[in-house]
Amino acid sequence: MLPPGSRSSRERGPGLQSGAGVTCLQVPGAASLNDGVMIATTNLKGLQLETNNTILSLGPGHTWAQVYDYLGPYDLTVVGGRYGPVGVAGLLLGGGVDYFGNQYGWAMNNVVKYEVVLANSSIVEANANQHADLFWALKGGSNNYGIVTRFDLITYNVEEVYGGTAAFDASSTPGFLEAVTSFFQPGGGVYDPQVAINPCIYPVPSSGTVLSNLVAFYRGNDATPESLWNLTRIPAATQDIGLRSSFDMFMDNPNIDLPEVRTNNVLYWSTSVKATAEAIEILNTTFTQAVLENARLKKMNGTSMFMCMQAITTNWQQAARDLGGDAIDLDPANGTFLAIVFPTIWPDEEDQDFIYSFVDDVVVEIERKAKAADVYYPFVYMNDAVRGQRVYEHYGSGKSLPKMKRISMAYDPEQVFQRLEASGFKLG
Repeated sequence: MLPPGSRSSRERGPGLQSGAGVTCLQVPGAASLNDGVMIATTNLKGLQLETNNTILSLGPGHTWAQVYDYLGPYDLTVVGGRYGPVGVAGLLLGGGVDYFGNQYGWAMNNVVKYEVVLANSSIVEANANQHADLFWALKGGSNNYGIVTRFDLITYNVEEVYGGTAAFDASSTPGFLEAVTSFFQPGGGVYDPQVAINPCIYPVPSSGTVLSNLVAFYRGNDATPESLWNLTRIPAATQDIGLRSSFDMFMDNPNIDLPEVRTNNVLYWSTSVKATAEAIEILNTTFTQAVLENARLKKMNGTSMFMCMQAITTNWQQAARDLGGDAIDLDPANGTFLAIVFPTIWPDEEDQDFIYSFVDDVVVEIERKAKAADVYYPFVYMNDAVRGQRVYEHYGSGKSLPKMKRISMAYDPEQVFQRLEASGFKLG
């Protein structure tokens, strides 16, 4: 977003911003607009099962918690967000890291139809057979093509699941990192199609210690899944991992939430590395040392910095292609990688410039070391990226962006969503 009153914003004229207005995050500049029109889709809350319950038609005004609660009584779910308070639209238009990726790819790969309002106010439906180019571009193309007013998603039968959360103190964190590294290696648990994990580390500058936490998921009623054993056997300070009677009961777990962030400033930053032990060592040492050794962070009460590792496996990438493909278009031949996100939470707005600069420096250093060791993976996940990161240039190994621009010109010849839409990542 351009600062209010800046020369560039005046040259562009009044802008517009579209969105559901449903978020659990106070991300600076993510959902606000000066000198323009805000188009909120918050009240577009259609929610209906169709085609013998195989398709869920839903509006962009929902959170994923609302969607899962609706589907629970039917023993059904959709491939969607991992945090209940997150809104539907942004996640589906940016990719969508989910718990079923090894089987069904990104959440967006499970959209079979979009209803879209174009810049000229016409309403079109885009699917594999009708406006197929737009259908492809919306899968990872964010808000560059129109305002999506309905998503039709494939439903899946999911009954019992195993999972939950665990938090580890400083004494258990080295063992946790060793288990996570093993999990991500060839032959590790990451290749179990039923499994997903979200491991994070959390350096505490005031004490000089490193804590860690885990969200674990297994689709099925196995109370001791072998692929998770190395992680669940580690002594935890607190944990609630166990069998759940349904997926919506798993998602109702209050520990799978982001309660701190609703009243604080939040920054996300994205990078990626290959899923190797060397890459994880670079991530851990570079991030933890930078945080623990920074004198200013030691004095900033209420500030939390995390590093979380999200595996995008070859199975995930192949599933995305098998379901019709998308603009992100990752090649499974390039191997499994870790999409890294650095969530930072802080209370005082005056610290914003410092936080941005600090995290930027850390990510630059990680990428420098990863490239030198040949473990860097050229991908920036949009939904975890900060404004200014180059998201689209990595899509399809550089081949997607020219096509995305041609599709944008076809459906928005006056480039309304490039010139006037203030939020999101523009095609350039």
